[in-house]
Parts: sequence; C-alpha cells; structure tokens
Amino acid sequence: MAGYLLDTCVLSETRKLRPNAGVIRFLEGVDGAKLYLSVLTIGEMKKGVEKKRLTDAVAADQIGRWADRIETDFSDRILDVTAEVARVWGALSKEGRAPVVDTLIAATGFVHGLTVVTRNVKDFIATEVPLLNPWE
Repeated sequence: MAGYLLDTCVLSETRKLRPNAGVIRFLEGVDGAKLYLSVLTIGEMKKGVEKKRLTDAVAADQIGRWADRIETDFSDRILDVTAEVARVWGALSKEGRAPVVDTLIAATGFVHGLTVVTRNVKDFIATEVPLLNPWE
C-alpha cells in the first residue's frame, strides 16, 4: 500500500485558526484514500481530550467531537499495532532513544510501506522510515 501515515501533529494543525499553509497544501493535494492513521494516534487524541478536560470541560467536549469525526472519517484507514509491527518496532528501537509511540508509528509505516508525515522528524529520523515534513 502506497500512501501516508499521519502523525498526530498533522491532524492537530488542522484545528488551528491559522494552520500552516504547507500542511493544508499537502492534505488538499493528496487523495484522501491514501492517508492513514495509527491506532496510537487515536490514543494520543483521546489523551489530549482528557488532559484538556482537567482545565476546560467545554473545550474538551469540542476537541472530543473533532477527534470522533477524525476517527469516523478514517475508520477504514486506522492501522493496528500487530505482531509484525511489534517485531519491526523492536528492531527500530534497539537504541531506545526515541519515544515509544513515535517508534511504533514508524514501525507501522515501515510494515505498510507508508511515508510518515510529521513535523517531529527528529524522533523518527533514526528509524530510516520515509518521512515528509509539510511544514518545511
């Protein structure tokens, strides 16, 4: 499968009042069927909602509805952490320097032949998984 695995920061950028033009150009220029999410991104969005709920329940509800729409829109393009992904993750993270979630996302991209789209390239660079930073 050729396509793109979106890191959470890409989705979050679309919620901003003035999102980065490069991110918007990228998303508008790609066939939506070629965009994928890791199940871990769903978890990161949920974590963000619950963290926000600690200080602002109304905003958390708004963000939660947005996250639910994302999950619905991508329902057939959410990739699980499988045994194969876990094995690749073990090989990619042998030095243990990058965050676990980021290296699991990288392993998911590797297994599925996807380019990881992120602003946070420093945590992915050592994985040698193809990367795209639409902010640049």
